[in-house]
Amino acid sequence: MNGQTSFGEIAIQDIQLDPNSRDDIPAVLYGIQHMYMNDALRENVFSLLERELLQNQADSQADPNQETDRKRVDPNNGRPGMDLWQVLVLALLKQGVGCDFDRLAELASKHVDVQRMLGNSGVFRQPVRYPVRTVSRNVQLLTPELLEQVNLLVVQEGLRLAGWEPGQELQARCDSYVVETNVEYPTDYRLLRDALRCVIREVVRLSSAYGLAGWRQAEHWKNKTEELFRAVRKDYRKKERETRVRAQLQGSRKVLKRVRRTRRQLLECGTPKKALGELDRLLGHAELLDGQVRRRLLEGEKIPHEEKVFSIHEDYTRWISKGKAGQPVELGVPVSIVESRQGYLLGGKIHWTEQDVDVAAELMERVKGNFADLKGCSFDKGYSSVPNIQAVGKTLEQPAMPKRGKLSKADKARQGKEWYREARRQHPGVESAINNLEQRGLDRVREKGKGRFEEVVWRSILALNVHRMGRALREKERRKLRQGRAIRRGLRRRARLQEQAA
Repeated sequence: MNGQTSFGEIAIQDIQLDPNSRDDIPAVLYGIQHMYMNDALRENVFSLLERELLQNQADSQADPNQETDRKRVDPNNGRPGMDLWQVLVLALLKQGVGCDFDRLAELASKHVDVQRMLGNSGVFRQPVRYPVRTVSRNVQLLTPELLEQVNLLVVQEGLRLAGWEPGQELQARCDSYVVETNVEYPTDYRLLRDALRCVIREVVRLSSAYGLAGWRQAEHWKNKTEELFRAVRKDYRKKERETRVRAQLQGSRKVLKRVRRTRRQLLECGTPKKALGELDRLLGHAELLDGQVRRRLLEGEKIPHEEKVFSIHEDYTRWISKGKAGQPVELGVPVSIVESRQGYLLGGKIHWTEQDVDVAAELMERVKGNFADLKGCSFDKGYSSVPNIQAVGKTLEQPAMPKRGKLSKADKARQGKEWYREARRQHPGVESAINNLEQRGLDRVREKGKGRFEEVVWRSILALNVHRMGRALREKERRKLRQGRAIRRGLRRRARLQEQAA
């Protein structure tokens, strides 16, 4: 961002935020403002942004097949009308408030303090309007790797504000929870309905693009698929249900046969195979689900868990059953977080396929590599195993990991030490961080794709740390105001006493 302010413009460090507001927006803006005012932090963050997001024009021209969203040649622009500082502010604001892109665009266009933080304030300047598409495209430029590196800088500054200094021991706590994906409860016949509708939509799009006829009644096929699905779903009598299932499978095979014929025609007319990638993916899902409906509902076969599909779009979704009260099943991806006792998230890991017990040693090695002063960390029993206790014990001096089953004398001695008991007393505080992440948009991720899911996770972790830093700064301002009011009350009282004495 250009540090030179224009005539009548309010500098970012001079923006007066309301310390008495309890809303999330001022808290996030306090944290963002401190990032800008701290020269070392600002320079380091901008160095990361420029190195990761910007590339010269020669590199872009050398790779014409590069993804459009990754081409940046002007250091002052992420996309039209957006510089790197504005991209960072909007990304932090989105997850800090836990809103969608529509509300973010409205805040960026209409909120006075947000406009000032974006550098658009001025006596003679009209408010800048940010379209939703421009905002979303810019925010999605921030990669998970870049967000993780920025998060390390923010955590170090937040710990410094909390009174921690390099060389002092650092204690943490680790836990995991399921971040839900935007999927419905999966049944094989519901997923078959969705796959068929998506296959029809994709084949219609390709036929229109390459001038093929034959799908004039596409809406009829979609409606027929929906009718058969509704009939199967609401009829629970065994004999009639089998009849409806056979009807759904018969309709499914008609659609699939027609789609395969159109696919052959597309290849004959010169359609590149790369353009058929999405159609082939959806067609594969439809054929798999057609077979699973037949095997389960007609042949009575139990489908193995590893063969099941829980979403045709968010295919990384996992079926998690932890036995929680009121939540027998969660559909999403587990995420482990490591929180310091000062309230800042030191790191995290997404479990695409692993269980908690599989990631403990690797996660601690990574966090310890970033924070050499980390001395101890507490865990739940989900992370516990004898190899993990030994591996984490080599990384940390005080690994508060409870052992499952019968304890040996050495285990009893370890778990009886004062530092272990103190770590277990402090451990439930990590639930507050989990709830805070859910407020920052990590309760249910509505963006599509594995890559976008990872981006949202790291944006939320970074936004939580900026929000925590902003709350600490806001509380500091509140204390100053309270002290000022107390001094003024004392002066008024002294004046009254002097008047009475006179």
